Amino acid sequence: MQRRQSSTPREPWVDVAKGLAIIAVALYHSALLGMGADLVDDSWRQINTGLSRVRMPLFFFASGLFAASAVQRRWPRLWSGTMAKLAWCFVIWSVFRLAYLQVLPLPSRPQDDLHTFLMGPIWPVWLWYLHALVLFYVVTKLMYGRIPIALQLAGAAVLSVLALSSVLDISNIGYRGAAKFYVFFLIAAHFRTTLIPLIARTPAWLPLPLLALFGGASVAVRSHEDVQGAVLAVCVAGVVASCATAAVLSRTRLSAPFSYLGQRTIYVYVSHVFLVRLALLFLEQLPEDTTRPIAMITPVLVAAWAVTGSILLWLLFKRTPLNVLYEPPSWFTGDRRTSRTEGPRAVPGARE
Repeated sequence: MQRRQSSTPREPWVDVAKGLAIIAVALYHSALLGMGADLVDDSWRQINTGLSRVRMPLFFFASGLFAASAVQRRWPRLWSGTMAKLAWCFVIWSVFRLAYLQVLPLPSRPQDDLHTFLMGPIWPVWLWYLHALVLFYVVTKLMYGRIPIALQLAGAAVLSVLALSSVLDISNIGYRGAAKFYVFFLIAAHFRTTLIPLIARTPAWLPLPLLALFGGASVAVRSHEDVQGAVLAVCVAGVVASCATAAVLSRTRLSAPFSYLGQRTIYVYVSHVFLVRLALLFLEQLPEDTTRPIAMITPVLVAAWAVTGSILLWLLFKRTPLNVLYEPPSWFTGDRRTSRTEGPRAVPGARE
């Protein structure tokens, strides 16, 4: 892991990759909740399964690229510059979700209640990605300079293989996801200086065959998910193909919206599910002969609304006292200067 520099410029393709990842997350929730409301074509089950091989692995890989310098800081700086914002958003938006579910409960998630909220810090269900990121920073910081990198990666890879093949049966979604995907975060954190320029040089012709390889592997693994390492290999193929696509896309004008989202993923992540739910409630009021013909594209429409709405909410609130929904106060970060200036830049997917 490279020693920390005073300033680390953002690499365009990394932001594009994170933008693609958050769109995939919004699509997943739109399709999942839409199928529960019988508003989405059932073929989205297979699409969601395919996207699951790349959605969170790509998210954690891209987040890990920002972790290399952060874990070299002292604990107070690591907390105030990076972890505090993740923890704050986890707590604040869990409170908001609890209140929201009292008004608009999810029939498919009757277990989402006060107990789920109170147990969140030690048994994460809601916003588990943020919880996992905090956990990853802590574990990576503890191992930094103490455990050989090869041993770290080997342990994370074995954990991922066991979790992805269900040999390691973890009932909690947060810890299960952390076990599956920590290896991607760790690889990115340790090999950032090699990976970023290497991926940036991806030739324009390469993404298409890589995406085809990933698609074929995703189909093939459906009947071999119990084979140790098979699902992890497909996830790796998905991350490679997605990063190559992001690198090529970042060199075009089409990259602008993806890059914009990639720099602000946390603002979309915390609020998009609420907007998905509102959109589906609206669609449920429409006659079936209106919603049935668009059932195949409903997740795309709903995800577009949720992502756009989340960004608009942040833009609306960021110059008001309601910005506290996104930015931790100085008493929480423990560093007034850092909470104002460093925090948004240090946290993966957050930028003013």
